[in-house]
Amino acid sequence: MRPHITLVNLWMTDPGQRYMPLGLLWLRASLEAAGHTVELRDLQTLSPAEREDPEALAASLDDSADVLGFSLMSNALPLVVAAVRLLRERRPERRVVLGGPGPTTVARQLIKAFPWIDLICRGEGEHTVVELMQALRTGELRKVSGLSGQDAEGPFHTPDRDLIIDQDILPTPRVDDLDLAAYSVYTSVTARGCPYKCSFCEIPSYESRRVRKRSVEAVVDELAHVWDTRGVRTVAFQDDIFLLSRPRVEAILDGLERRGLRFKWGGFARAGKVDPEWIASLADRGMSSVAFGIEAGSDRLLGQISK
Repeated sequence: MRPHITLVNLWMTDPGQRYMPLGLLWLRASLEAAGHTVELRDLQTLSPAEREDPEALAASLDDSADVLGFSLMSNALPLVVAAVRLLRERRPERRVVLGGPGPTTVARQLIKAFPWIDLICRGEGEHTVVELMQALRTGELRKVSGLSGQDAEGPFHTPDRDLIIDQDILPTPRVDDLDLAAYSVYTSVTARGCPYKCSFCEIPSYESRRVRKRSVEAVVDELAHVWDTRGVRTVAFQDDIFLLSRPRVEAILDGLERRGLRFKWGGFARAGKVDPEWIASLADRGMSSVAFGIEAGSDRLLGQISK
């Protein structure tokens, strides 16, 4: 069966690194729950030469579905903007949709500057993309919240979509068709959002500062499933700040230990907001790495960027 939509991951990583396309896996789960067939292509490991070749990218997607969605950060915007123009020329009937942090924060500017970009999903996309697929059939694109685009009447930007507060209502992504050995590590997100307001960060611009958590049970069930079915023993928590709440972290670890699961794991923390003794104690509970964002060594500069 020809897929209804092709989703392309262009979150470009450094050489030697490759991370699971979590954003697209969540989108795919929501689309499949709504009855759509989805093709997923992970292109994050394009070579330096390929990252500067929109013609090659467009040609490689000639056989995509009639709806083609890109997920990207800002570093891939020049490539994608040029490639979309070629994609529309090659198959004018195909609808191309951009999403992810890169286009979300500059959606108005992209629509104004590049008339061949017809659709951008802003912010969280699980509900938006499902409604978008329906709207492409009915022509009611301007009724889809969180959408920017161009139609016969000109550019439009619908109101922002409300955040998904209850993360447990979203279908859990499946990884049964992924070659997990091809990725640097198994990754999981237990919560979305960050409560801080660093001036350089794009997260508050499309997620506000509200942290929205999956239930501890949902997280433990996901990890137990991949432990049993895929032999996963190491996990990197990709929350904006996984070590934000000591009680929550310990609740997740307690849940895993009750199930007899002893993962090696790592996650992000905020410098100055963790107890060194607690961090040290987590090594006895499987923590093998912790990542801090070190933006500056100057208190004056840290103050200027609200960090």
